[in-house]
Amino acid sequence: MRSLISVIILPLLISCASPMPAGRDDKGEQTVSSSKMEAQILDLINNYRARKGLSKLEPNSEMDRVAARHSRSMASKAVPFGHAGFDSRYKELSGKFPGMRSMSENVAYGNLTAQKVVDLWLKSNGHRKNIEGDFNYSGIGIQADNKGQLYFTQLFMKK
Repeated sequence: MRSLISVIILPLLISCASPMPAGRDDKGEQTVSSSKMEAQILDLINNYRARKGLSKLEPNSEMDRVAARHSRSMASKAVPFGHAGFDSRYKELSGKFPGMRSMSENVAYGNLTAQKVVDLWLKSNGHRKNIEGDFNYSGIGIQADNKGQLYFTQLFMKK
């Protein structure tokens, strides 16, 4: 389900979305100045959760780092687009956050704005379930590939 929405809807939006400013790193991959966009995504998610009477997600820098690494892996084609390696991310974070009760993940790709990414996730039952889930922390990472396509990962954690 998560991949299906990305395969069907995201390519349609790529052509009408604005690219995010990016540079190139020493490997030729585009780097994204993403902290502003990551903050926008979290704000949009938290605004949605507030309208639903749900608690605010707190940003977590360690989760941001893990999410960014997954986005880099997808952008560099080290892993296919999707949730490959989620079990490893879960184990890594559960080791760093004793008492972690649950974790979930949303991914997306395309030259999308923060609003469009959140809108796409909300239109997908599985992604919306994660957004509305019983979580209290979030980490977000964005990375552009060498063609400027953005890869997004948002992690959700209950501690």
